[in-house]
Amino acid sequence: TVGNIGTPGAVFDPAGFPITIPGQLSVAPGGLLQMTNAADSVDVGGYVSFAGANSNGHLTAGTLVLRSGFVQNAGGNDSAFFATGTHRTVFTGGGSPLLGISYAGTRFNRLIVRDTVTVGSGSLPVLVGDSLLLQGGALSDYGTSRVTALGPVIGDSTELRDWVGALVR
Repeated sequence: TVGNIGTPGAVFDPAGFPITIPGQLSVAPGGLLQMTNAADSVDVGGYVSFAGANSNGHLTAGTLVLRSGFVQNAGGNDSAFFATGTHRTVFTGGGSPLLGISYAGTRFNRLIVRDTVTVGSGSLPVLVGDSLLLQGGALSDYGTSRVTALGPVIGDSTELRDWVGALVR
């Protein structure tokens, strides 16, 4: 199953309900995933691809669960994934998910890692606005990637302390 949010102006909003997508989710140019309710939950079994509209102010609450990976593709707005408020993104589900970005405007708010996540962002930082929580997971570097955490990093790992770029505690 593939979910596609792609018509210019199309907005997918769970409206406080849990949504499970067993396949991929693609937010194409012009589309928007909106999560503004604390009860919003989107659980995606396949890869999630963001190349949509500017999501600043539209990902402010709820939980996005990623079981295979996250990619922000070229062709969309620099801020196609820009989470703030209480929004959480959770990497979980086994395997080795990929976190890949093509734009410096990508921003996670509360990033929870429950698996080994391979970060491939070239020289761009993966920005985490509120907190990075490692719950039995780890971050694995692919190239020259780095994570910039503006809030606390929770998890005890020498590799993590060496790997995370700028850290404000």
